[in-house]
This record gives sequence, C-alpha cells and structure tokens, in this order.
Amino acid sequence: MVRKRLRSLLVCFLLFLIIWLSTGASKAWISGSVPKARRMAHLQQESSPGTIFVSIAAFLDPELPETLKAMLMHAERPELLNVGIVWQGLEDPPLSETELSELHELWQVPLGEATHYENTALGMLLDQNRSFPHMPHGDAVKRVSLVGGHIRLLDIQAKDARGCHWARYIAQLLWEGEDFYLQLDSHMRFTKHWDTQMREQLALCSKRSPKPVLSNYGRPYSLSTPASWTPSPDLLSPSHICAGYFDADGILRHPSIPLRSNWSFPRKHVFWSGHFSFSSSRVLLEVPFDPQLPMAHFPEEPLIAVRLFTHGWDVYSPTQGIIFHLWERDYRRTFFEMKDLYAELYPVSLKRVERLLCSGPQGPAPEPASSAWPLPGGRVAEDLDPFGLGEERSVEDFEKLADISFKDRSIGLRGYLGGLQVQDYVLALIEPQDLALMFSLHFVALPLRHPMPSIDLNDTVALLLGLAVMTSARGGRTLWIALVCAVVWAVSQGGESWAGPSASPKSPKRSSVALRAAGFADTTRPSRKRKKPDLAQLEEDHGDKAALVLKILKGAPAPTPEDMVRARYSATRLKDAVFMAKTEKNPLQTKLSNRVKAWALCFGTEKPDTFDQEPGDASRLQEVERLEIIESSDNEVEFKLHCKKGVLLERSVMEEDEKYGWIYSGESKTGDWL
Repeated sequence: MVRKRLRSLLVCFLLFLIIWLSTGASKAWISGSVPKARRMAHLQQESSPGTIFVSIAAFLDPELPETLKAMLMHAERPELLNVGIVWQGLEDPPLSETELSELHELWQVPLGEATHYENTALGMLLDQNRSFPHMPHGDAVKRVSLVGGHIRLLDIQAKDARGCHWARYIAQLLWEGEDFYLQLDSHMRFTKHWDTQMREQLALCSKRSPKPVLSNYGRPYSLSTPASWTPSPDLLSPSHICAGYFDADGILRHPSIPLRSNWSFPRKHVFWSGHFSFSSSRVLLEVPFDPQLPMAHFPEEPLIAVRLFTHGWDVYSPTQGIIFHLWERDYRRTFFEMKDLYAELYPVSLKRVERLLCSGPQGPAPEPASSAWPLPGGRVAEDLDPFGLGEERSVEDFEKLADISFKDRSIGLRGYLGGLQVQDYVLALIEPQDLALMFSLHFVALPLRHPMPSIDLNDTVALLLGLAVMTSARGGRTLWIALVCAVVWAVSQGGESWAGPSASPKSPKRSSVALRAAGFADTTRPSRKRKKPDLAQLEEDHGDKAALVLKILKGAPAPTPEDMVRARYSATRLKDAVFMAKTEKNPLQTKLSNRVKAWALCFGTEKPDTFDQEPGDASRLQEVERLEIIESSDNEVEFKLHCKKGVLLERSVMEEDEKYGWIYSGESKTGDWL
C-alpha cells in the first residue's frame, strides 16, 4: 500500500515537473539571469564586421539565383559578402541577364560586363591538370568575375562533375583572404540580418573555444518560397543534430531534432552540417576539403566533423534558426544519375573514408598525387596528401564524446541524443511531439532496424507516429500499441529518411512538370509496350521447351537455371527490358526502374540523356540470332549468344528466387565477346 502511494506521488511530481517546464515560468530560470538584450548588445561590440567568403557548389540547380537574391535581401551588410560559385551545368549560364541585373541592384554595384577571373591556386590546379586526377582541363572551365568582383564563378560542364565534396574543394580555391568562411548549398533561405547574427554567435563561441565553427541543419522551406520570404518567429527556434544510424556503406547518418525555444548560448556538439558552416577563414588553411573523394556525398559530413575535431576545432549549434534549407530533390538533377561513374569512383572514395575513420579494413595506403595539391590562398601543400586528420585530438576521442563507434557501427544513448543529456530535452527545449518521435525512433525503431541499414524511415509517417505516441500518452494501453506499431512499421517499411536527405544514392523520382519549370527537358518515363512472344519463334529457338519458356515469360517460375536463361534469351530477342530487369540482380542498380532503363538503352528502345552512358558492346544484343547452351550444372549455365555482330560466351551464376524460380545473380564466371 505504501509503495503504491509513493509511486503515485512520484508520478504526480513528474507530471507537475513536465508541465512546469513546458510553460514560460521556467524559461528565465533555465536561461539564466542575464537578459538577452544585454548579452546581444555586449556581443555586437565584440563581433567583427569583417568580409565573408560564401562558398557554393551547385549542380544543375535552378534555385541558385533565388538563393543569391535571398542572401543579399536579408543581409545587413551585403557589401561585405563575396561569393565563390562552382557551377556544374549544361550550355546555359547559371545566371540570366535579368538575374544579374537584380544582383547588381542588391549589391548596389553599377552594371558592368563579366571579366575573366584568375588566381594562383586555380592556375596551379586547372592549368596543370595532368598532375591531378579527376580535374577537367583548364580550357573546359569558364572563369568569370561578375557584379564588380562580388561573384567568382567557375562554370564546369555537368559531365565533368565528380560530386559535391570534389566541387567544394574547388570552390574553396576561390577564397581571396576574406575574414570569415561560410559554406552553403545552392538552395537556401535566410532570416533578417543573418550575417550579423552569425558574426555575433561566432564571437560568443570564441569566448569558450579558440577555434569555433557554427554549424547546424536548416529548417525546411518549400520550393515555391520567394527570395523575399521572411520566416515567422515560431520558425526561428534551433534544431540539434543527432546520430541516427549507419547506412549500408557504414556511413553515419544524422537526423536533426527541432527544438521549441532558443538557447541562451550556442550549444557545443560534435556533428557538422555541409549546408551551413560558418567560421573564421583560418579553417581553410587547416582543414581544406579533400579533392581525392570523387562522388562522395554522404561521407562528407561525418568525415569533416572528425577532421575538424582532430585539428582542434569545436562545432556549435546556434542559439536560434538562421538559415533554411530545401530538402526536396524532385525539382533538380543530381550527380547520382551518373551511374557508371558513381559505380566506378565512389567505392574508391569510400575506402579512403574508411581508412581515415578507422571504420573498415586498413589495407595499404593509396598512391598519392604526383604533384602537391594547391590549397586555398594560393599555397602549395607541404606534403602530397594534406587532407588527413589532425594531431590535437584523436578519432577515439571523437567517438567517446559522440558515443558512437565507426568500426563497430554502433551508437550509444548520448549519440542518439546528439551529445546532450536527457534532461536537456525535457527542460522545455523540445516540442512534445518531437520528444515522442525521438523516443519511438531512437530507442525503439532504429535499434531494431540497425542490422538492416538499407531500410529508411518515412518522415511523414514517423512524425504522425510521434504525434500519436504523445497524444496517447494519457492512455497506457494506447501508448504501448503505438510503440508496437512503430517497431513493426520500421522493420517492414522503407522510404525517405525523416532527417531530410535521401538515404541512398539512387536517382530521385522527378515530376516532369517540375523539371520543365526548372528548365529541363520533359523526362516523363516513356511507355514500354511489351511485345507478345511468337510461339513459332519460340519453337524454333527452344524446340520442345517452347511452351515452358512461354509460361516463364508470362510470369511462371522457372524450374531450372537453364530454363530461365532460355527465357531471358527470348526476352532479349523481344527487347523486353522489363522482364530482363525483373529476373536479375544488380548491386549497382538496386532500383528496378534503373535496371529497366539500362536494358532499354542496351536494346536501343530508349535514347540516353545527358547522364546515361552508352551501352557499348552490349548494344550488339539488339540483333540476336540464336542461343547455344554449352553446359548446365547446378546453378551455373554456360552458353553462347550468337548475334549479328559477334558471339557472347558467358557462364552465368543463377540463384533461386521465390517468385521467378531462378534469376540471374549478377555474377558471371565468363563474359567475353568472341
């Protein structure tokens, strides 16, 4: 009886504490006694109004002009902003004459012509490109100075692009000694006087760290948001980056939890955002981006976070929201569409990341570049690989502070909480539904799906689930039902990550209307009419197995590996890209639509776009003549495929499949054109 009463009193006390902390009565006590206005006034006296170098890498992004206009419209001192842009596009320039005229007006610079731009670092990199891998020839890169020198633009053809990390390295070479360094994406919106806020926040951080970096994820905005948009006060509260999960490549992925109210002081944490990083320009001298990571996207953030940490830099979340980020991708194209290049270069970059983070097999170090890399400011690296870790702190120190393990791919409680304590979230710093979401996602769903890193959580469903958990908290039975549903759903479903970016480097689905509005051609998926098999042709090709092959082509399971090889031969004769894609595995093309398109390009039934590679020898399959089975043993089938322009000798490894009986595993012991 006494235990029950004590338990009831404890529950009542906890409920009272939560309600009290959720009201404004506790905020003054939490924030401290120094009024915010007095702190800000003191800060304004100490922060420097120095120049800011804004680094932007943009790949075929029609949002770039609006981002530049929004940046200037909301800056307090636009005349102190200089922008370095690495544009990776097609034939048209990234900024039209009208847009350039608007930028001249916002910068209050008289209209003028574009002039050629050059600096020492660019000259070393682009005019000596034979010494540096993955760099375009100097003549293929347009170097332009615009708007009275406020914009330094490099125009690179999209086909020569090698990913965002690679592009950010080149963008950093456009720095010309500005006091501050700001890294942004090409799809951003800003709060009023964002530049002054960043300087003040950084000055506040410098009281506690000699080398602070202000970095966080931006709250989302929608594609139709105009550059002149001013966010409402309720959207200005900050968010906090947490450890989320390790993906199929062993890369740490980060969600971001929005908080209810502003902090009294920037919060120190370990994680870093690629679309918002503000610091002194000293960071360019100590931790420049690594050009030896082509096609790397998701490894960028954990790698830079560790490199900053080991060089003695400390990352802080701002006290309030300053920038907004467009998480949507449907409106634009990405370098992930360069599938063959991605498949060739990304694994090499991944090995380098694993070596730096000690997260994978530590094989022999790769060969360094034959020449010293140029660095920001026109310097030349003292050694052939200046893009490694620092010596002030270790990777183990980072893992301990972040409560993660790169090698074991594990995350502890503090990692899921972003380095904060549980009470930091309870003390009225997080919306109730986000607290419920964090609980259901981090403590229930994510640990269970950790062994299956290819599954990602859908942001809408996860948010609704969080709301359901919180609103049902008064009824214990409903709460537990909601949590069970969270577990079942997280294990069984897939989709976009609730943190924002896509969880895998697959080509995003794009609306043809959105692409046309953005200036792209109509990329609506072409209709693929499948031809009906001709029984006479099947009898000529397969003899008494013709009826069986016909059934397999219509969806029946193949009894043996040889039967599936025969069906795939007939599908090749019919140019049936859908059947071929459904009856095979391809580790480089896990999405069915990508495999279908690859076969359609091979058969010549579709034309390649800018990012598709030519089919090469595979185009010979457009004119097949006959199939010759040489040997069928266990799960392997050796055969010759006689075509009009050659003979393909192949020994395919097949594997059993629940639906199709047998499918091609993606592995061949032999595959030569004779």
